[in-house]
Parts: sequence; C-alpha cells; structure tokens
Amino acid sequence: MPTYDFQCGKCGRVHEIFRRFGDGLPEKMKEMDDPCCHGSVKVSQIFSVPDISVRVEAATLGQLAEKNAKNMGSSQVAELSEQYRTKKQEALKLKKGMSVDRKGQVDKNTMDRIKKINSMSDSQKKRFIEKGQ
Repeated sequence: MPTYDFQCGKCGRVHEIFRRFGDGLPEKMKEMDDPCCHGSVKVSQIFSVPDISVRVEAATLGQLAEKNAKNMGSSQVAELSEQYRTKKQEALKLKKGMSVDRKGQVDKNTMDRIKKINSMSDSQKKRFIEKGQ
C-alpha cells in the first residue's frame, strides 16, 4: 500500500498516511486519519524520492573475484592467494625465459594453455574463470 506524506498548512506538522491507489487523497485536515489542527485547514502533499536499490552483476574480473572471495572462508581465500602468488612468480620466470621447476620441466600443453589465457580478452577470461576450465 502506498505511503503519502502531507503537511498541515497551519502548524507545519507532517503526517504519513497509507492509502490504496484508487482512494482519493485528503485536501483538508479534517479528512486526515489523525488531524493535528481542527477545521478545514488545507494540507499539502510532500513529494520525496523513493528508496530503490538495484542489484548489479559483477562487471570486471576484480568484482567477480571479490564476489567469489565473499562466498569462501578465510582459510580458502588465504590458500588461493598463496597459490596465485606462486603461479604469478612462475609466470614471470617463464616470461624472462627461466625454467620453472614443476616436478620437472613445463610441458608443451601447459605453455600452450598459458599463451591461450594471455591472448584472451577480459570477457573471455571472465567466462573462463566462471566455468572453471
């Protein structure tokens, strides 16, 4: 049921009333549910901005990561952060041409996968992360 605010023309008190859409709105104080001044004192309707909230999907990879981190426990976040740091250091070593010890040498499939990920656009990376491939 909609809420309307009206102000008394004599004393300035604001009244909040609930009315259905089809019901008429009061024009005089005597028509109010709880009148403050008696008689045919005019009332004026006060218009205000409605309170609306909109839920937005994650738009960037950072926002998606934050959303996923909120759903995890702190120990999982710490573990994944450490894994990320390790992988990032290894990727930097690979870029510099150094070998990375991952139970031996990096195989061709791993290198092809790294190159594929680095060539993706942000939207492709987002889909890649969401699907967990």
